[in-house]
Amino acid sequence: MLKMICKNANQTGKVTTAENLDDHDQITYQLVGKQEANLEQPKISFTSPIGQALANHTIGDVFTVSAPNGDYQVKAIAVKCA
Repeated sequence: MLKMICKNANQTGKVTTAENLDDHDQITYQLVGKQEANLEQPKISFTSPIGQALANHTIGDVFTVSAPNGDYQVKAIAVKCA
């Protein structure tokens, strides 16, 4: 399986499509700085819980996101570097 690793240290600009393994919903996020974060676009800060998790994983990885409402598992299914 192809693994995509972005060279940007904090992964800003990285676009990841992730699947929530509980309900199988998929969403695509772009990692941005705090000032650019906007869930309607959906751009998330690389310092947010999901942003931190997505920044450190590549295609095919399954990982746990620790969020205020509880932990959940996500699978990275597509990654595009800026």
